[in-house]
Amino acid sequence: MRRTSLVLSLFLAAAIGSAQPAKPQPAQEVLKAAVKQAESSDKTVFLIFHASWCGWCKRLDAGLEDPGVKPLIEANYVVTHLVVMESKEKKDLENPGGGEIMKELGGEKSGLPFYAFIDGKGKMIANSNAMPKDQNIGYPAAKEEIEAFEMLLKKTAKHMTDDQRSQVMSYFVKNVPKPRASSPVQDNKDAIINDLNNLAALSFQYRIRPKEMGGGAGSYTGFKIPEKMKQNDNATFEAEVIDKDHVQFKATSAKGFGSVMETIDEAGRMGNWTYSGQFK
Repeated sequence: MRRTSLVLSLFLAAAIGSAQPAKPQPAQEVLKAAVKQAESSDKTVFLIFHASWCGWCKRLDAGLEDPGVKPLIEANYVVTHLVVMESKEKKDLENPGGGEIMKELGGEKSGLPFYAFIDGKGKMIANSNAMPKDQNIGYPAAKEEIEAFEMLLKKTAKHMTDDQRSQVMSYFVKNVPKPRASSPVQDNKDAIINDLNNLAALSFQYRIRPKEMGGGAGSYTGFKIPEKMKQNDNATFEAEVIDKDHVQFKATSAKGFGSVMETIDEAGRMGNWTYSGQFK
C-alpha cells in the first residue's frame, strides 16, 4: 500500500509539474537563437516587441500571418517576438530582459508594436522609428506609415523582389482601418487619446525599469515627458506625478477644442478620464 501511494504521489506530482505553464525564455536567449538561425539561413531577424493588451500588435501579427503574405515574409525573415510592458498582473508573460533589449534597439520611447531588423551577425539594420522625427510606425495604417514600412522591407529583405514586396504591401493597403464618420473635433480627440496611450505606456516602462537603467524602480517619481513628445500637431502634453504609484497626464488641444486628462495607476492602467471644452 505504501509503495502504491508513493508511486501515485510521484505520478501526481509529475502531472502537476507538467501542467505548469512554461516560463518565457530570457530575451537574450530568444534573440541569440534567432540571430543564429538568420545567419545559417541567410535571412534577417524581424524582431517584434508586443504585449497581450496591444491591439495594434495583434493586427500586425494577423497581417504577417495572412496566406498571401506569410510565405514571402518567412522566405526573408526569422520572425521573432518578445513580450514587454505587461501590466503588473501579467508580468509573468514577459521575456526577462526584453525591455532592456527594446531600449538598446531604440524603442524606449516608441510604444508598441515596436520592431527591429537584425542581421545574421547581430547588428541592427533598421527599426520601426522610420517616421518623421523618429516616430514609430507601429502598425502601418496611414498612407505615410505604409510607405515607411515598405521602405523597411526594401532595406532589410535580402531576397524579396519588387513584385513580392508589392504583394506584401497590398495586404496593408487593402486592410487600412476604416475611418468612422467623424468631425474635426472627434478626429483631434481621437488623436490626442492615442498620444496619451503612448505616453501612458512610456511612463509605465519608466516605472518598471531599474534605476541603474534610468528608470523609477517601481515608482513614477522622476518621470518626465521627453522634450520631443511634449508637443505635436494634436496637442501640448503635461505630466504630473501625483505619488509614486500615480501619474496624471493633461493634453491641451492644439486646435483649441479643449483638453483631455487621464491618470495612470501602479499597474499601468489608464483611468479617470476627464474632458473639457468641445471634447465633452
